[in-house]
Amino acid sequence: MPSSAILGEARTNYVTLCHNDTQLYQKGYEDNYKPIIKILSSIISPSDSTSTSSSLPAGAHVLDVGCGQGTPVGSFFVEKGLDVTGIDMMGSFIEEAKTELEKRRQNPNQKLLLIHTEMLEFEPPPGETYDLILAVHLFYHTPVAEIKAMLLRFVHWLKPGGLFFIASSLPEEFQDRKLWAEDVQLYFLGHFYTHVTVGSPEAWRKVVTEAGLDILQFKADIIKRNFDGELGGGNDTQVCLLARKPEAAEEDSALFNPLHGPFPLVPREHVGPEVDHAGCKTLYAHMDINRILDDVAVALKERSANSVGYIGLDLFNIDKENKWSDNITAFDLNSESNLPSDPTALLFFWALHRRHLLTHFDELSKKLGKHLSQVKTVITVQAAPDSEGFHLLNDAMHGLPFHPYHHGYVLHFMEKRFKEMGFVKVKYVTSEAVFRFGEKEGVTDLEEKIQIAVTLLAGTMKQPDAQDEEGLKNINAFKKNLEGLTRALFSHSNGVVRNQAVLLIADKEA
Repeated sequence: MPSSAILGEARTNYVTLCHNDTQLYQKGYEDNYKPIIKILSSIISPSDSTSTSSSLPAGAHVLDVGCGQGTPVGSFFVEKGLDVTGIDMMGSFIEEAKTELEKRRQNPNQKLLLIHTEMLEFEPPPGETYDLILAVHLFYHTPVAEIKAMLLRFVHWLKPGGLFFIASSLPEEFQDRKLWAEDVQLYFLGHFYTHVTVGSPEAWRKVVTEAGLDILQFKADIIKRNFDGELGGGNDTQVCLLARKPEAAEEDSALFNPLHGPFPLVPREHVGPEVDHAGCKTLYAHMDINRILDDVAVALKERSANSVGYIGLDLFNIDKENKWSDNITAFDLNSESNLPSDPTALLFFWALHRRHLLTHFDELSKKLGKHLSQVKTVITVQAAPDSEGFHLLNDAMHGLPFHPYHHGYVLHFMEKRFKEMGFVKVKYVTSEAVFRFGEKEGVTDLEEKIQIAVTLLAGTMKQPDAQDEEGLKNINAFKKNLEGLTRALFSHSNGVVRNQAVLLIADKEA
């Protein structure tokens, strides 16, 4: 069941209005769906031809995110005989979609699954991937940081060569925006809505490309709203974009592992800004890591790890009895006095997201060298490239002389180094931590939560000296950007920021 704290009042009210005025909505926006269906028709291969790189294979599986009542998009693919999974945050929409799409099912073996869930809560069944993911008029009440996080998740869920289609409208009152209009007010179906996000055609082209997808079709059409009187007419620019996930990639290219996210292999000194270790410690004290602790515990139990060396931030309270192996030692790499004598597993817990990663890890390897012969498993816990928290920080760095964080680089580097050390069986497990800003302080006022978040997030970056005028100017500009972005995100999440994570588990051959 979706969490109202996560969704926010604006998004809930928006979909409720669409449900109450379904016929009005469909009539007002029926012209929007004509170019959508035209593009989607182009990816259906005739039964007597073979599929191409821009068409769906026979028996394709389609994921419709924000499927609504199932028409006209989901129903289009059901009528073509394809398997369809639809998700929507409105339970009433899902029930209506079940009835509507069941009538259009072409054969009893055709898969049709409708799930009541919010997109941030959805995870495909283990091993499930999709030939096509749809996001049709989906993101109007989604902050930009969340949009970027979701697009990377979509890429991960796509099969190699799979297709992604998005449609979104930019109302005429925001036509002057070069990229995003975030946390704005919009008049829709006779009501004013706040906390709205809309993007220009260039914004959507850019964000999809940055997610590592190749654009196949791109259209930006002016479409008139079919409303009368006080409901408002006017024109929208509707963007329709069809993109493809690369079929295969070289080891060092953007998508050789989709969990890494797209990235150029940046110089090691540019993994991220210089960080303030005390600031990181203070920030992470506000993070709920229970799911990660559970996921690590499962991995250790599966490997019968009876002696575990723990390397990471000392703020994490290791609950040995409930979460971890009974024989775990957290140690300081500056001293070898407390290293376990015969560790069978090593756990790096948010320990490797520093600048100068290569130097840091080489020093670490030397100190652990004599202990590695007994180690059978190494587990690294890092933030995922689709982390909302890091998208928030990176977006605040835009236009400033900071090098953004990219944990895809850390994961890529660690996999290669672990394999060189003999840990050749590599597995990735997705997990998640959550920041709940203001909860620890007992704060309920949204503005106070924003200020707490900005102070803690900005505090992770090394602060310039008082004499460094240029540095102070840049850090103040960063804080100003961060405050605006945080306000937009918190209008939906009420102080919650997701910090999606990845467990990289590397085992030696048995």
